[in-house]
Amino acid sequence: MASARSWRPSLQFADLNQLVAQLRRSTGDREGIRDVAEAGLAEASGVIVQAAKENLQRTTSPKARGQLAESVGFVIRRYVGRGFTQSIIGPSWPLGAHGHLYELGTQERPRSYGGAKLNRHDKRKLRKQFVAAMGTTGRMPAKPFLRPAFDENAERARFIIRVHLERFLVRMMTQKIRQRKVA
Repeated sequence: MASARSWRPSLQFADLNQLVAQLRRSTGDREGIRDVAEAGLAEASGVIVQAAKENLQRTTSPKARGQLAESVGFVIRRYVGRGFTQSIIGPSWPLGAHGHLYELGTQERPRSYGGAKLNRHDKRKLRKQFVAAMGTTGRMPAKPFLRPAFDENAERARFIIRVHLERFLVRMMTQKIRQRKVA
């Protein structure tokens, strides 16, 4: 079973942060840079979401495909005080509330403790008896769809965001050149 950290993949942009800093110094247009970066982030997130939906089609049952695939999407959040923007990609509630179970799988666990309210010590002590009598729920193996989509498309996502920022830089530089020619 995968750890909880594998459920939260992220892209790190050391060179991209330098590019944004250069853009801010050269253009002074913070709002424009943020809007362009968010547009690139949205396009890159869309690529990862599409790949996750394709992975769901390959790995899950027809019943799970519909609702879970329908719920996979992204939300762009801007953290103004901290100075960064992030895209949160994954299944949304309520249709995708069980997405983590498909992504990470489940462990085998007892079906019931007979409805009795037992403390932790009693549960440990009586678990073997209950499991023998009631059986277990079984184990659901992991059928990851989001992490593979992220891993396969991370470089493409970086490229998309970088292209958006480079186009913005070219546009700003041509505007500056035009302003100098007019003046």
